[in-house]
Amino acid sequence: MKISDVKFQLNEIESNYQVSSIKVNNFFLWPYLRYFIGKLLTSVPTDRENKKKKINRIKRLKNCFYGFFNIFKSYDIIFFSTSKERIFQGKKSISKNINEIYKRYEKALLVEHAFDEMHFDIKTVSEANIISLTLLEVITNVIKRTKLIKFKLAGSHIIHSINKKYDKNFDFLSNATNFIISYHLFKFFLKLKKPKIIYITVWYGYGPIVKAAKDLGITTIEIQHGSFDENHYSYNMENIIDNSHYPEYILTYSKEYVEFLNKSELKNNNIFKAKAIGSYLENIKKNPPIKKDKFKQFKYIVSMSATINESKKEFELLEKLSNKFKDILFIYLPRRENNFQDKKNLLVVEKLNASNYLPISDLHITVRSTCMFEAAFFEKKTLIYTPFIETEKIIKTLENKLKEYPALYKFIYSDNDLNSLIRYELDNSIIDNKEVIKQNLYEPGYEKNISDFISKIAF
Repeated sequence: MKISDVKFQLNEIESNYQVSSIKVNNFFLWPYLRYFIGKLLTSVPTDRENKKKKINRIKRLKNCFYGFFNIFKSYDIIFFSTSKERIFQGKKSISKNINEIYKRYEKALLVEHAFDEMHFDIKTVSEANIISLTLLEVITNVIKRTKLIKFKLAGSHIIHSINKKYDKNFDFLSNATNFIISYHLFKFFLKLKKPKIIYITVWYGYGPIVKAAKDLGITTIEIQHGSFDENHYSYNMENIIDNSHYPEYILTYSKEYVEFLNKSELKNNNIFKAKAIGSYLENIKKNPPIKKDKFKQFKYIVSMSATINESKKEFELLEKLSNKFKDILFIYLPRRENNFQDKKNLLVVEKLNASNYLPISDLHITVRSTCMFEAAFFEKKTLIYTPFIETEKIIKTLENKLKEYPALYKFIYSDNDLNSLIRYELDNSIIDNKEVIKQNLYEPGYEKNISDFISKIAF
């Protein structure tokens, strides 16, 4: 199902059902539930999560103590992010979207979600004060199990009607209780720490935190973490029920996102006030952390950025290519822990640091990821390998989106196309910089833009 289909379905739900009646303890819930229902409408059932539960409990317990003593310090600023956004720069790991902002404040705390239950070795972490979000998540689960917070639901019949119409099984009770418990827990936490500002990498992943912060008068700022457009169901609302669920500001990559977020409905509700600041990639472009000379025994370097779902297939594809093209170093850029092994001309790098390797790549391959835009920023061409893309509709959507940039993106429809195009594109690697400029991926002046914004909202 296309994201645009979900946009239509969500608008249909908001037109046909009184979603403002969906509440828990008199809190409007639709702004929080909208994302999860949108996600459910696009999801394909899988039992992967059930298989993982048995091995994650020990990791979760361990994560509770990650940076534990930092929780007792006082802070003016709190950041909420995820280890999914962490990369290595040299021997230090940084939270790529927040680090440049984090280091401008003397008393800042980073509360980090453990993506796939994984944190980086705390000795490598650049952000001095860090704790795991897992600790607060575990407390939330304890409160939920012991039923310490009483709640009253309204609008269950509406969720039932939505489930019936769209043949889904959205768990209203679980989502509503998660919200109200998390809201009260984070409100207590924020009252205790008394920050003036919170920065969040993904607002819809931290809905109760945003709501709690705004109810306490704390300034809330989202930092864009990936690309999105008018079909993204966390930003395309045509009717705001309760503006206290959404951040006041969002720091975007470029003016293109600012224009999208300048919709009258968002402006009238004083939310998502967008400021284009650019990207951390600008710092990497100025000072690449890896030199190409390190791999001078190879004529070319081809990198492939991973998707979440097809990692094994992607690696097997690179294995075949590495056997065929001995003068090319293939670099796999994974997004999760794995057991993939290096070969003579196939390198599996540390997770979550694709941007370190794109500057030295002669060509980039992906199935469907934001890395294609990062590659374009580094003036690298991307081959989009479509056989692993879920539906023909998604392929067509991508083709329409990227058709204005034929020098930056090429679509591959079979392995035969891939083999021949790799050699052709490497031997004829000419990039039309006019396309890079036209795409307007990132606002220039990243560091100055951040300084200007911090000065503007100084407390």
